[in-house]
Amino acid sequence: MPSRDLQLLSGSHVLLYIAISIAMVAACANDDAADLDGLPKSASTESRDVSEHMRASLLVDASGADDNAAGRVGVLFELEAGWHAYWQNPGETGLPPELNWSGRRANGKQIVEGDFGATQWPTPIPFKGGGSRLVSYGYADQVLLMNPVADFGSLADVSVDASILICADRCIPVNFTLSRNLLAKPLAVTADVERALFVKFAEQVPREATALDVGLAAHYSSAELAAGDVFEGAIAIERCKTRHPDCSAIVPSSGSTFFPDEPTDEALSFAFVGVAPHPEQPKVTLLRFRATLENDLDELPAQIGGVLQVKGRNGEQYAVSLALPFPAAGQTTTGSSIEIAPSWMTAAGELGPGATEQTAGALSDM
Repeated sequence: MPSRDLQLLSGSHVLLYIAISIAMVAACANDDAADLDGLPKSASTESRDVSEHMRASLLVDASGADDNAAGRVGVLFELEAGWHAYWQNPGETGLPPELNWSGRRANGKQIVEGDFGATQWPTPIPFKGGGSRLVSYGYADQVLLMNPVADFGSLADVSVDASILICADRCIPVNFTLSRNLLAKPLAVTADVERALFVKFAEQVPREATALDVGLAAHYSSAELAAGDVFEGAIAIERCKTRHPDCSAIVPSSGSTFFPDEPTDEALSFAFVGVAPHPEQPKVTLLRFRATLENDLDELPAQIGGVLQVKGRNGEQYAVSLALPFPAAGQTTTGSSIEIAPSWMTAAGELGPGATEQTAGALSDM
């Protein structure tokens, strides 16, 4: 509105106009789908330059860098409907994205990939594609892959060489480079949108069990497992382990899903078969599974590792990093979170009292 027109308004109308303007800016800042057009051109791909099915943007979050603490950089992948990308373990098909970071500090010193922290991967979804029975793990619609970087406040610029495989009814490898001049500050609204995206996807990164006040233990139907063995087991999940008032009320259910890390995926065929209360510990729920060790293993797994996604009492999703010891024949099992063949485990094919049948997790066709 022109300033001359503002002068014709009463004081109350001016205040109302200002309030509406502020609300519109705030709404834009909190809208996850808001445009990132305030970024420099070098920080975003154009469809015609990379792929008509995907856009990528180099985002930064300096909110934690006021005292030269670690900030965050990341690549936001926005995928056309029907297309998907892959997790760090793509599963039975696909390839994981690769991000190679570099940059320069204000004093001219070059920074390399080793100056950046490990990529933080949001929890994926399982899917099957094109009528295939092969299960993969990945992302649809939108995902932000993030890396922390120390002494963020001294950065002058940052670049990333990226490669990603995107698939629908066919797959396309995409390679590109993005750069960002950090001395040129983005518009305030753009910075708020970037920060909101980091917050959104950081909440989807799996957390350690201790951070959720959860205890994890592993139980198996055999003390020594060898290649080719079929066996049963249970992941014991103890909620509110330290009775902290803010603990997460995790209750495993038929919505539980396990995303294995690559060594586990290559060694085990794994499926949940039921949920049951622990017969001796009221705060513990047993997530029962059946599994088969591959026949041609050169080396048995030392642990079951990956991400366990479970629901809370109110339907919220929790993703927990999992690394439980495994009783491989001929290996010394370390760690206190293992109990071999407890007396309350039922015979193969049965579930204990109070158990409910379930599948390994819903699969969505992509």
